[in-house]
Amino acid sequence: MNDPILSRRRFLQRMLLGSAALSSGLLAPGRSLLAAPAPVPRTLVNIMLYGGADLRFVLAPDPLSADPLYIDQYWQARQRLYGNYASYGDMYAAEYTTVSSGINFGIHNSCGWLIEQFNFGNASIIANTYGSLNRAHDFSQLIVQAGDLQAERTYIDRDGWGGRAVEQLSGAPNVLELSNGVQTFCKGTDPNFRLKQVIHAQNMRDMGLPQASASGTGSDDNLIRALTAYYNARGPEVEAEKPANWPFRKIFQHHASISAFGAAIAAELESQPLPPALANLALNSNSFEQQCRNLYDACQTAGILNYRLMSMSYGGWDTHTGQTGRIVSNLNDVLGSTGGLAIAHNELSTQARDNLVYHLSWDFGRQLAANGSNGTDHAGGA
Repeated sequence: MNDPILSRRRFLQRMLLGSAALSSGLLAPGRSLLAAPAPVPRTLVNIMLYGGADLRFVLAPDPLSADPLYIDQYWQARQRLYGNYASYGDMYAAEYTTVSSGINFGIHNSCGWLIEQFNFGNASIIANTYGSLNRAHDFSQLIVQAGDLQAERTYIDRDGWGGRAVEQLSGAPNVLELSNGVQTFCKGTDPNFRLKQVIHAQNMRDMGLPQASASGTGSDDNLIRALTAYYNARGPEVEAEKPANWPFRKIFQHHASISAFGAAIAAELESQPLPPALANLALNSNSFEQQCRNLYDACQTAGILNYRLMSMSYGGWDTHTGQTGRIVSNLNDVLGSTGGLAIAHNELSTQARDNLVYHLSWDFGRQLAANGSNGTDHAGGA
């Protein structure tokens, strides 16, 4: 809604739902639905690259700085990944940009946003933080997301390091999951309530319960209207008439809380349309497109969501064959100058940008040497 004056309907909706949102814990204490957007807190954004990304492709030795004998051996191992270049120097000049952290090395040109952030002093490379105990995707992913080398291979209903982190912070903040499914990284230590401090924001502009379309006359729209009217009318009666231990009271409480939460998010975003660059974002991964839109919207609704960590994901890094085309496409989406993170990040306020820290993780490393199918196979490390 572009009109700065709230419609009567929206104004009443905000006022009536405010108390329900506060009592449910879905709206941060002291936060008004009519308040200006809250500042973004210092937040870690964890991005899981499923499949075991070959980050040796992202980073390459500078032929003018490295030992020539090493460059020869490196090129023999990797040459088939790059096509018909006459020499390593020719390939490097065409595909990489040299950066320096005291030692010169190259970052692949598909990672234009990473190159920019590194040159600004905003990026660090941390290698081998965790090492997988084997080269199986599922087990390695569990170890990385749990942050636990002793993780049991078949025990997936467990806590992750993100969930444990928010439990140690004051104010009971949340982990905000922006992808299609809640990842192990987000889950807490209570075996009976793993999602206690998790909000799943698969689509920030479609949060809460379904809403009937204004002109819809189909069976779904009619059912939504009927159920909404019933719960809104019956809820106050239940509150007044039924004992506190009435087993169905929770159904009405959940309906009120979820309705209030969805309305609070919708009200906050109503006057903040997605910037055109995000609304029209076209990546190879539709899922990551949506996650980047969610990231932007989450920064507009920080006071409601009360997060300190976010979780994202991108699949398709298991490059046993034809690696170059696939990995360049993926890297453009995630770390490219016109990729999802670059677009979302650049559209955010300075305050939000300064308080987001992006962390990339993946299953395991890949072998240095290319295989016979112009790809790379599983290796150790992280």
